[in-house]
Amino acid sequence: KKIKGVKSVSPNYEVEATLMDSVPLIGADKVWQLDTDGNNCATSGKECLTGKGIKIGIIDTGVDYTHKDLGGCFGNNCKVAGGYDFVNKDNDPKDDNGHGTHVAATAAGNGILKGVAPDAQIYAYKVLDAIGSGSFSNVIAAIERSVDLNNNKIPCENKNDYLDIISLSLGEYCETYSKDCGPDDSVSTAIDNAAVCTVAVIAAGNAYGYGTIGTPATARKAITVGATYKKNYQGIYWQDYDPKKDQITSFSSRGPVAWNTAGEKKFLIKPDIVAPGAIICAAQWKNAWNDRKCDGLVDEEHVQLGGTSMATPMVAGAIALLKQKYYQWNNDEIKMVLRSTGEKLIDPSVHQEYNIFTQGYGRLNIHKAVNFKGNPVVVS
Repeated sequence: KKIKGVKSVSPNYEVEATLMDSVPLIGADKVWQLDTDGNNCATSGKECLTGKGIKIGIIDTGVDYTHKDLGGCFGNNCKVAGGYDFVNKDNDPKDDNGHGTHVAATAAGNGILKGVAPDAQIYAYKVLDAIGSGSFSNVIAAIERSVDLNNNKIPCENKNDYLDIISLSLGEYCETYSKDCGPDDSVSTAIDNAAVCTVAVIAAGNAYGYGTIGTPATARKAITVGATYKKNYQGIYWQDYDPKKDQITSFSSRGPVAWNTAGEKKFLIKPDIVAPGAIICAAQWKNAWNDRKCDGLVDEEHVQLGGTSMATPMVAGAIALLKQKYYQWNNDEIKMVLRSTGEKLIDPSVHQEYNIFTQGYGRLNIHKAVNFKGNPVVVS
């Protein structure tokens, strides 16, 4: 910090990946039947809302673009249309872990299983290595590249220079009132800067308990996502799971985000929204998590995983559907619409609504969001 010309110094923390019937649960299958006017696309003949023309950046362990659900190829005219490997410093963002492949397919897969936005394009930015670890510096580089596709160091030049949505199922736990981790840290700041032209969707984390939201989900502009179970699911039972209830997972990180600025204590409501994030079935890379095959799906290329990592691409895919209809809406407007149309969930242990630091503004309902009337009003 004492070197002339250095404005600030922050730790280059390590970050880690935070680990069929969910699509109807959030109303996405109903949205697929609509056109941009809100009419039935089968009868109107207009394009259906399936994410067509929308670009989603998956900032993760890479993407197995050879998987049938993810198009089978890489580059122009492929589902996985571009990307970069920031770990190995090359132009091939191929997955070597499996996490990013599962996340990408949840958001936009289109094969044996359909993701939330099956016709959206994917850009793969590999920032996590084969064991799911990476650094803030690579995460920041990927965030910056997502709004500077031509890499000329001028972000957000035009709609061809940035991705519509970025999805980050990764993070680092922030201690309450940490000086180096929170809304003002380097990676959260990168998210806020990118949100000028993209929509940033980030996993809350799997840290259990209150005050455990990780960075960059602590960013002010981030749409921070917690996780729910799936009501009436009859497959594998998790220890705290009641299949008759629609409930928040125990592992889903809770808010608030609390930090210090110039000695002043500040608070931020997080998460913003919750979405299905347990027992999510999506594309498998090679034999990763081979012991977690999907219930009721006789297939060797899909596995079911759980975490806010899985809830995050649910929201990213849902936003792709929303952006197809309301392309002019920005990050803040989309956040407000998702918040205002979220479904409040009941905590079965106390028979009343979960508090705002547990479920944010409720569970994602993209069908309600797409049918939002009027212009969203953003209140700062």
